[in-house]
Amino acid sequence: MALEQGLIARLGDVESAEPRGKMALGILDTLEMYEALPFWHTLLAELGFSVRVPDHAIGQGGSRAAWETVPSESVCYPAKLTHGRLFSLVDKGCDAVLMARFDRSHHCPVTCEYADALADGAGLGIRDGMPTLLAPTLSQSKPRSLVACAEDRATLAAYLEPLAAATGMPLEPSELDAALAAALAAQEAFETTMEQAGTAALAWVETDPRRHAVLVAGRPYHNDAALAHDVDAMLHKMGFAVLNPLALGSRLREADGRAPGAYPWKPAKHLVRTARFALGHPQIDLVCLQSFGCGFDAVSLEEVRDLAVEAGAPFTALKVDEMVDTAHLRIRLRTLGETIAARKRRATRVSRETQAGSGDGGVREGSTRQSAFGGGGCASDALDAHQGAGASHTPDTFDDLSLSGAPGASDVPGTPDAASAPSTPAAPDAPGSQVASSMLGSLDGRREGTPGTSPGCSPDSDSPEGLRQKGSGAFLLDRGLDEGDLEVARRCTAKDVCFTATALAARAIRLLEENPELAAITLPAVCERCLVDAVPRMVERATGRAPEFVWERSWRADDADGASPQHSGEAALAAGGAPGAEPEAPAAPTGAAAEAEAAGARSTDASAQTRASAKPRIGIVGNPLLVLDPFMNDGLVDLLKSLGAEPVLPDADLLFADDVRFLPQLDAFAAAGVRHVIYLQSFGCLKGHVKSRGVLHDLGRRYPNLQVTVLDYDPEASALNRENRVRLVVEAARRETT
Repeated sequence: MALEQGLIARLGDVESAEPRGKMALGILDTLEMYEALPFWHTLLAELGFSVRVPDHAIGQGGSRAAWETVPSESVCYPAKLTHGRLFSLVDKGCDAVLMARFDRSHHCPVTCEYADALADGAGLGIRDGMPTLLAPTLSQSKPRSLVACAEDRATLAAYLEPLAAATGMPLEPSELDAALAAALAAQEAFETTMEQAGTAALAWVETDPRRHAVLVAGRPYHNDAALAHDVDAMLHKMGFAVLNPLALGSRLREADGRAPGAYPWKPAKHLVRTARFALGHPQIDLVCLQSFGCGFDAVSLEEVRDLAVEAGAPFTALKVDEMVDTAHLRIRLRTLGETIAARKRRATRVSRETQAGSGDGGVREGSTRQSAFGGGGCASDALDAHQGAGASHTPDTFDDLSLSGAPGASDVPGTPDAASAPSTPAAPDAPGSQVASSMLGSLDGRREGTPGTSPGCSPDSDSPEGLRQKGSGAFLLDRGLDEGDLEVARRCTAKDVCFTATALAARAIRLLEENPELAAITLPAVCERCLVDAVPRMVERATGRAPEFVWERSWRADDADGASPQHSGEAALAAGGAPGAEPEAPAAPTGAAAEAEAAGARSTDASAQTRASAKPRIGIVGNPLLVLDPFMNDGLVDLLKSLGAEPVLPDADLLFADDVRFLPQLDAFAAAGVRHVIYLQSFGCLKGHVKSRGVLHDLGRRYPNLQVTVLDYDPEASALNRENRVRLVVEAARRETT
């Protein structure tokens, strides 16, 4: 890791004396751009532009102005870091800043499309003093694949040619070809250097069984020093050689990267390959870095957890962000070190017993992984005991500071005796039961429940009776979601996964618990190419079953529920009754709500009559599950009616879209004269970071008479805060109607 950080740090500012040198181009070295910096830096320098890279000392902390441009507080720290580094480039006087977009496929929307949110929040190319943004949309993020793609080469040319022409020196096609070749050579040299160092480090470890390495895995940008939080240095001090995936090169590519399960979670491929490599080597253990709030990492790491439990190895995942407690990281890593040392002592003892004739045969360290842990478990669960124990021997050092190589040790200070090492349950046999032992607790009651009850994950009090089952298939949303689904979601799905995906997974789990013969589940495709794609795999992990999942790009609604904004703006959703029906009387408000209502009652008769004749109209848009299921949105339609507003519901078909700006629906609202819209999304929605909160300024320019308010929905978020914000929207709309 230290070698990679050092090589990246060498790529500093370049002042070109060529005619194009008067154009200074900045490169944002975050997210997908971080590990490809040698390519982008060389490309621009070879074309004769002056090149600027962020000052990490400034960009890591950032200025207040930079942090104020972050559109979403819940977006991951790597994305937030981009804003600080952008302002570092602004301070360097860049004329333009490069941050490419990449085709998402099955990748995270934030890592691939955050350039849009950055441009919107910072006003790139719009506000005075801000550079323009160069954000070509490329199909490939890896330099080798990018250069081989004719379409991507043409896209780059289209962005770079106007810049070159502005300097009076137009860009020739042959010149771009030569620059791309040089850039690719620089990237390959960087990767070769990393692989050579990794090979040397691994060879050093393998020459002595007392030595050990830790493979630090995660996303490529987690190697950034601002994100790694000195994890490599901590491991170095503990006596480990430190590797990262880039340093393993071809060795890692040869490992099996197939994600497990009947419904494999494709984004887990890289982590699964890395985990299998580490778990298959007797002298390597794994540490995973994860960004707070990253649902993609959350699902992927559950796959790694399963593999570790099956192998009887520790599973250590460290969440890192701007407020990480480094003391906590040290404790977790020390616990891992103690666990590894206990395993080595056990292997040594077994080997000696075998040699003395008391064993059945030779035992290598790798075969004792499971017995050393009592069957696997999380390294963070190990006991922090016997602090006074010291290292018994220090072998020769692997002296390569840049690789974070460190003196190995046959023991680690503070390592408990093998007999005192904590025991965890044996690795489960069935793939579906791995989740039960690692995150849900026992689910033995799943098949012991009686008909009409909800055993296993589901609360006993929430019988799923009323869920219509037809033959061997079922429609997932035959009735609205409820508290039972919420409880299952809390217990049976990974944290950091959005409310929308966990709710769908929870209902599917309950259906499978109720009907052991269920072979197919039909459900609405309420999101595309994001975490909802993980629902089948989450269900499979929780239940051990893999029914067929049939996705519908539409919303099934009863006659009373299918109201459309074209028919009646007063129509309610599933909980609100038929179009034009009076809403049920709401519960009496208390506290601040009561005070607000009392204040409204003191209004003049004239203003009351005006409000009665002209109700404020509030549009609702967002993820279809949140918009159209009253449990998911806390009965928003009823709340709006109780406040004297007219809910204007969307066309459900327009919500089934990959572009979560929902521009066709906003167009319809604007044409209908709706001036206030409430946008519903799950807390931490990855697309929302980029396309809802991430484009609010752009939406304001598109719809100058339309005010969009984004509300986050999550079981752990404050419902009172959401209600208060709804009240503010209604009050603002009411003032405009009087």
